[in-house]
Formats: sequence, structure tokens, C-alpha cells
Amino acid sequence: MNLLFILAMIVPLDTFEMASGVRVKGDNLYLSGGFRGGYVIYKIKVPEGAVKFRMSLKMKNLSGSSMGIYLKNWGKMRSTNLPPRITKIDSSFFLWEATDMDEWFSSRPEFLYLKQGESFKFVKDGYIKILLYAGGGFFKRGRFLIKKIDIDFSCIPDTLYKLIKTDTLLGIDGERIYAEAFFRYPSGRNEAQKRALALRGARIIGEKRIQDVFRKAGLPVPENFEVLSADYRDDGVIVKVSAFLNL
Repeated sequence: MNLLFILAMIVPLDTFEMASGVRVKGDNLYLSGGFRGGYVIYKIKVPEGAVKFRMSLKMKNLSGSSMGIYLKNWGKMRSTNLPPRITKIDSSFFLWEATDMDEWFSSRPEFLYLKQGESFKFVKDGYIKILLYAGGGFFKRGRFLIKKIDIDFSCIPDTLYKLIKTDTLLGIDGERIYAEAFFRYPSGRNEAQKRALALRGARIIGEKRIQDVFRKAGLPVPENFEVLSADYRDDGVIVKVSAFLNL
């Protein structure tokens, strides 16, 4: 059972945050690379409960060049080969794909997780930023008439999301819900037995936390769990237990 649902959004083309080489032409947006390269940046509100997103656009390619689709990354990973124009704007943009097609749909991958560990965090303060880039030059420059930009967010149910957000021991990582749990080492055992029993006890507590929040939300309870991490302390172990939202 897939608990995630799609929330579709059309990006108003005239609501860009920053741009160069851009003109609004009726319902469309004209983007030209000029001599140094042209760009347009959109800051887009992410709906609550969103875990991943995909994107598509329709345009008329007037030059035969490729348009670059970039995403602002607040994570630790950085691009190593950005066009100089983008580097001067913000070197934290990351190339998603490039296309010369009049209709483009994200495919590498189709859906991007908003957060992927410490390396990729495409959302901050509830927003993502998308940059469309047209290459520049004296003899050939990118020229595009952008007609439509669509973004689909894949979200978890609102009831479940609110319960997770109000519990400091629960969280979301990609398509997983996780719970943190602590269990003290039992007395009267050797070191190996203490660790094994504490790990088992913490895992049971974590699994129960996840099951309870699904019951409160009125949703089917996960049956398969995985221990993502175990931190053995002096007095016990802290584990992070997870279950997929896609049951």
C-alpha cells in the first residue's frame, strides 16, 4: 500500500526571484543566453509532508541548444563544473538535467528526495530553488520560449505528518519514517549479552513508537522494520529504527 499522494503545482512564470536575459511575453517567458549566459531562478514553496518531487516543462527551443535545469543544494555536496555565470550567482546549485527537447520530464531520477543524508538537501525553510540556464556566446547562444513548468510533490498524509512533527523522537528520511529509542544495559550479564539485549529492547521500543503513530493516524501499521544505526553509550544504546512509508 502506497501512503504517498501526489500534489501537483504549476509554477507562475512571471514569479521568478532573480533573472538575466529574461522577458515575459504574454503567458510565456523568453530566456536568452546573450554573451555571458542567461538564467531564471524560481523560489517555490514546498507543501507540508512532501518527501520528494519531480518536474516537467514545455518550451519552444529557438536555438537548438540545451537548457540546463539546476537545483539549489543546501547539503555538503558541491558541483565541480558549473558554468562561470552560475558560479558567480551561487556555487551551490547542482545540475539535475539538461535538455534540448520541447517537452522535458525529469528522469535521472524521475523523483528527487528533498533530503538525502548530509550531501543533498534541496529544501530549506520550506522552499526549493530551481535555476534554468541558457548558455551564452558570440556566434551561438541559447534561446528558449518557456511555456509551462510543472512540479509534482509526493507527500505523506497530513494526519500522519502532523503527528510525526509533534514527536521529537520521530522523523522522516526519504520514504522512511524513523524512531529513536534508548535502552539501558541489563545488569548481571557479560558485555556481549548486555549489548545484544539492549539492542533488542531499544528496537522493540522504536518499532512500537512507529506502530503507535500509524494507529493514531488511522493508517495500516508497518510490519517490516530496519535498524538504521546503533549508538552504544556507557549506560545503554540509542537506536534509530525505520519503516518504509510505502507499505
